[in-house]
Amino acid sequence: PGQAPARVVVVGASGFVGGAIVNLASSRRLCGRIASVLGVSRSGTAAAHPSPCSDARSDVSTTYLALDVLAPRGNDELASALEGATAVIVSVGFAPLPFVAYDKQVRVNGETNKRVLEAAATAKVPRAVLVNAAMAEPLVSLGVVPRGYYDGKMMAREAARAFVDAEPATRSAAVLKPGPVHGWRAVAPGVALPLSAAMVPAETVLRAVASPGSTLADLTPVSVSRVAEVAIEQATRDGVTGYEEFAL
Repeated sequence: PGQAPARVVVVGASGFVGGAIVNLASSRRLCGRIASVLGVSRSGTAAAHPSPCSDARSDVSTTYLALDVLAPRGNDELASALEGATAVIVSVGFAPLPFVAYDKQVRVNGETNKRVLEAAATAKVPRAVLVNAAMAEPLVSLGVVPRGYYDGKMMAREAARAFVDAEPATRSAAVLKPGPVHGWRAVAPGVALPLSAAMVPAETVLRAVASPGSTLADLTPVSVSRVAEVAIEQATRDGVTGYEEFAL
């Protein structure tokens, strides 16, 4: 018999990347592979960003839930929402902006992700996919990438590893490490920036010259549609075990 359709929960579903993941997961392209998609975010609404992953909707059940995992009962509420899910995709965080305080960077990019994975463990979700980031460590040392961003992202990776290590026979995790993500990004109601206009030429050049694992490779842009495709591919893999990291 074939693999049963997946029940996927996307945390961070109103964001740039999370919204693209929800749209792809509930699109006609994946009809038959996914039975239901629950999008979780603080707003509980669909993303405002135009998505290249949208097409005619299938009969996939797609719903949204407003929930703040850092609220006093956030973990319990999320664990309840995750019950019965076959995979959780965690796409929470924001860009490495130099003017954001260290504590806030760690809280959003690290602690929130950790709480989601803890809730997934409580709900006995077998598969976790963490949308993290490539880390150009020399830029962190030089202060170009904020230390709080780096520490938060590394905290999230460690939480994904701990998720697997606690029950290695029944849990698995994939950590995605994209460089700068491009696509149409909403900046105001009805206004979106075409980030690809600047980033696609840079991506083409860097993919041609960057060595795997190098700082240039970490800085190579990737499209939001590619990140969404890999996230769904990893969330719907069957029979995998252990902890894995994937550079995009």
